[in-house]
Amino acid sequence: MKFIFISLLFFCGSLVAQVNPKLYDMPTAENVLKNIKGIDNIDTYAKQRAALYVLWDIAMFGIEKNYRFKNKPIEKVIADQKEEYNKAMYSVYKKYLAAINQPETQAIKDEWKKLWGDYKFRTLNFKEDLIKTLFNPKAKKRYYELNGYPKEKEIDLNDAQALYERGRLYYNGKDIKQSYEKALLYFRKSAKMDNADGQNALGYMYTQGNYLKQDYKEALMWFEKAAVQNNAKAMNSLAYLYANGLGIEKNAKTAFMYYKKSADLKNVDGIYNLAWAYGNGFGIEKNMQEALNQYELAAENGHILALFNLGVLYENGEEVPKNETKAFNYYLKAANLGYGDAQNRVGILYGDGVGVGKNTDKALEWFTKAANQNHISSIYILGNMYLEGQGVEKDEAKAFELFLKGAKLGNPTMQVKVGELYMFGKGTTKNESEGFDWWQKAAAQNDKNAYFSLALYYETRLRNIDKAIEWYTKAGDLGDAYALMKLGEMYLYGNDVERDFDKALAQFKKGAALDDRAALFHLGNMYSKGLGVEKSDLKAFEYYQKSAKLGHEMAQFNIAIMEYDGIGAQKNQSSAMAKLKTLAENGLAEAQTFLARIYGSKMKYEASYKWLVKAVNQNNADAQELLGFMYEKGLYVQKDIQKAIDYYIMAAKQGNKQAEAALDRLND
Repeated sequence: MKFIFISLLFFCGSLVAQVNPKLYDMPTAENVLKNIKGIDNIDTYAKQRAALYVLWDIAMFGIEKNYRFKNKPIEKVIADQKEEYNKAMYSVYKKYLAAINQPETQAIKDEWKKLWGDYKFRTLNFKEDLIKTLFNPKAKKRYYELNGYPKEKEIDLNDAQALYERGRLYYNGKDIKQSYEKALLYFRKSAKMDNADGQNALGYMYTQGNYLKQDYKEALMWFEKAAVQNNAKAMNSLAYLYANGLGIEKNAKTAFMYYKKSADLKNVDGIYNLAWAYGNGFGIEKNMQEALNQYELAAENGHILALFNLGVLYENGEEVPKNETKAFNYYLKAANLGYGDAQNRVGILYGDGVGVGKNTDKALEWFTKAANQNHISSIYILGNMYLEGQGVEKDEAKAFELFLKGAKLGNPTMQVKVGELYMFGKGTTKNESEGFDWWQKAAAQNDKNAYFSLALYYETRLRNIDKAIEWYTKAGDLGDAYALMKLGEMYLYGNDVERDFDKALAQFKKGAALDDRAALFHLGNMYSKGLGVEKSDLKAFEYYQKSAKLGHEMAQFNIAIMEYDGIGAQKNQSSAMAKLKTLAENGLAEAQTFLARIYGSKMKYEASYKWLVKAVNQNNADAQELLGFMYEKGLYVQKDIQKAIDYYIMAAKQGNKQAEAALDRLND
């Protein structure tokens, strides 16, 4: 779960819901007209027209008294309340005529009808007139929201709200070249005129360090000024600072208080963060039901992260009853709003058929949408789909293109993948130098897979063992179990290094601490044979058991042998035979060969022969030697010395000493 700071500013994202008109303290018609009449340098006609607009705003405020936080367009509100609108406008019309002591004429009727039908009625000087006559800043803000903000050259430097809006445009670079410098200038002017939006915006810029030094204490001051004026976004911002101890001592309870205040003022990010706080017991006792309520409220207002988190909660089923269908639907809503993480989850759920019918085409569609937004995980998944031909026609060139895109975005996993494809010439022209460079780029980000790839390349291709050990060690230090095993085996067997059981033991123990089954198996072997340690069948059995539980077949095989012979464990041939048969049936050649020995010792040659043939087909040297012996002696098969020799030769080529002795015997 995340709590957010991303829409502290109305101008910093699209997550903030439409402003609730109930919050405005609109001026009365009498006060507006009184103010207008007090300005001598504006002609009467301009005053009248400005009055019409101001009074229209008052009427709109009146008919919206039941308006709730539903993100409805203002036109929809008007359409839904047409009768109330007509009544309100007629009332305004009468007030207007009475206030300016104007008898009703046909010209006035025509003018009024025009206004009534189109409240965005325009004149050349209207915006200028309105700015000069509309003194209430909240009413002014309301007009701007409905009719747009003045262009830069039209801005009255005494109009704090217009200054803020100009700064917002520069900050976002919307319809204008982005300039943090100019945004800061306008925000600062607006903030110093005690405009809450300007103060909040200035505070935000201090948190981000955009065109000025990051300063959380300064940000705190401006957020506090805006919060005093009941600015919901600033309250959410203050909560963030208290929650993270930025510019002030961390205080979860105070953070919760501000989240609650912001939420109570219907700020959608405040609602979301309040949900997060309830869900995590942050500054308040944990209450998942209340968290759900708040998440759902935020989700109803289109909050992307609320929708996504509801999906996570219902998919995981840890804090709420698991409901994969609900999870999918919440993810889908967030995905349709363009959220990459949600698009990725929708793709995964379609691919797995979880919460929705399995549909590979749909999965591909959503992964592609997310990838087009540079969503790293989706790019990687798509790359693998094309590389392996999973759900799509195999296309290595397309896979390479996708992995290269992710690599250029700086993702080390895909940098390693690109390096690998260059090395093998898959999806692109083989280029080891280019592949090596990509591995180095990933290694510069401390990626353990890159370290391992470089180590393997130095070991097998460049034959630089010192460098190989250096990179294997780096990978091992980052917890790469396979790198630790490679190092351990190099020292255990003396591969290109001086044999050193102590060093081998140290590497295998590191791997064992990571629950690596291969490392545990090697430790079992070292204790079984007394390599660098005192021989101990009990310890060997203990390590084999740990490895076997993690699925290591040879460890399972060694346990079966030890149980069969009663070495390091209580003798239990019945249990051992059951284990051996399972392993043999699963295709383990060593188990097949051992079973053949057991059956041969009991003169059950048919069963012995059956298992030997299976093991020989896997090129097992011990099985080849034993099958040669059966042909030499004519056990279950017709005696055939030439066949015996052929099998002995196969085994001898693999270093089987018994086969070598048999060949010497037959050649004498």
